[in-house]
This record gives sequence, C-alpha cells and structure tokens, in this order.
Amino acid sequence: MESNSQAFSLIELLVVVLIIGILAAVATPQYQVAVAKSRVSTILAIAKAVAEAQEVYYLSNGEYAHSITALDITLPAACTQLEREGEEMFRCNNYFLLDNSVNSTDASIRTNYCPNNNATWESCRDNRDFLIVYFLQHYPGESSYSSTRRCFWANNSKLGKTICTNFAGFN
Repeated sequence: MESNSQAFSLIELLVVVLIIGILAAVATPQYQVAVAKSRVSTILAIAKAVAEAQEVYYLSNGEYAHSITALDITLPAACTQLEREGEEMFRCNNYFLLDNSVNSTDASIRTNYCPNNNATWESCRDNRDFLIVYFLQHYPGESSYSSTRRCFWANNSKLGKTICTNFAGFN
C-alpha cells in the first residue's frame, strides 16, 4: 500500500519555526532603533521650532519667553501641557516630554524620550532612554554649549546610546 501524504513532517515544521525565531531576534532591535529615529525626527522638528521662536523672541525683548504662548508658534495637537509648578512641560505623542522651562540659569529646550512611562515628569526623568537638548544662543552656563544641540543617554540605555551616537548632527 503506497502512502501519498502531502503533509509536512515535524522536523520540517520545527526548522521553519526556528528560522522565523532567529529572524525575529535579529530584526527586533533594529526595528526599535528605526521607530525611535522616526519619533526623534518628529520631536526634533518641534523642539527646533520652539528654539528658533525663542531666539526671535529674545531679539525682540532682550530675554527668553517663559511661556510658549508668548512665542509665535503653535505646538501640534499631540502635545498636551503637564501641570508642574513654575515649569512649562508638554507631553508629545506619548513618547516625549518637551521642557520649555527657560529661566535665568537655564536657556535650553529639552526633549526627554521615555516611551514606557511618561505620565509625569518624575516618572519620565527616572525612566528616560535619552535626552536631547537645544542650548539657546544666550545660554547662561558653559559658553561652549551655546547654540548647540546635544544628546545624552540615560540609565545605561542601549537604545539611547545608539540614537545619540548614530543620529546625525549631535555634538
């Protein structure tokens, strides 16, 4: 009696599952980096616009604006303001916290990337992957930071280190 079975053997199925598992293990970290770079590109455009609006405001008024509402800029609808005493912070796209807390000791626009936990500033600060800072032209701290954009990774984040070291244009 001849068997004309057209089913896959158990070994063949296991080999296919193993190959798919290997491909997924290799592709997942690269996918996370690609997604983070895409998100960074979006927030960098917003942060750069705020920084440029701050410089225009400074030229007109001799000081930086303490509120984005004083600037000639409108943040995207995806950015909602967080309630925090004395500081102006916005949660953007549930991945970033944008800090426009300009004062006499700090003239910078900070963007914190914390996709896992950013409901509050404290939770984001403690869990962020990286921080991108636009130092404004009249930064009162170290003069070498003035008019620069810098990236700092936090909490030994591999993703943060990858973004900060590979993303073009960071000092």
